[in-house]
Amino acid sequence: MSVVLHMRFVVKRGTLSYLILELRNALMANETKISGKTAIARSKISRPTRHILKNGHIKGGRLLHLSCGKAAMDTRVLSHFADEVAEYDPNHAPNTSVLVDEYDFVVANYVVNTLPPLERNLFYRQVNRNLGEDGVGFIAVRSIKDVVNGDPDQDGLRTLRGTFQKTYTTGSLLDELLDHFDHAEIIGGGDAFRYLIAKVQ
Repeated sequence: MSVVLHMRFVVKRGTLSYLILELRNALMANETKISGKTAIARSKISRPTRHILKNGHIKGGRLLHLSCGKAAMDTRVLSHFADEVAEYDPNHAPNTSVLVDEYDFVVANYVVNTLPPLERNLFYRQVNRNLGEDGVGFIAVRSIKDVVNGDPDQDGLRTLRGTFQKTYTTGSLLDELLDHFDHAEIIGGGDAFRYLIAKVQ
């Protein structure tokens, strides 16, 4: 469910810098495939999307459902509230042309909690790029209430399936988001729930 951002630098082929970049790109591509295992096919819309719509956060405009995974139902329902909806997921909806546009809204549910720090930071950059000047992003993650088993790996856990998972408190999510966005606030869920929803600008 993650987005791989292809970062291109001018480096001479065969140099150490070139080899490091190639290794990093290969690792990121692998992490994207692994993250894709976390996608869940749903027969109903997800709780974060339901909360966002129920509280009137999406009204018209252009919307990007970023790293949508298998949540086609979410995309269909969102299309009834936004004027135009695009979706992208490297494993399940790999139309990269939608990533170059700006949108009024970006919805990313249960994505960043599946990404290690490097990929997570690049994902936040992608959200920033896709938000127009007055755009609003909605980022939902798993909270500490949602128990995850695995071995410690960077700032999260590596599960038996090989996927990366990180759970958040309200404070830790806001701290992380404010490193990447001018404004962030929790608008749904919480530490007592299994999810957190943040609004970013």
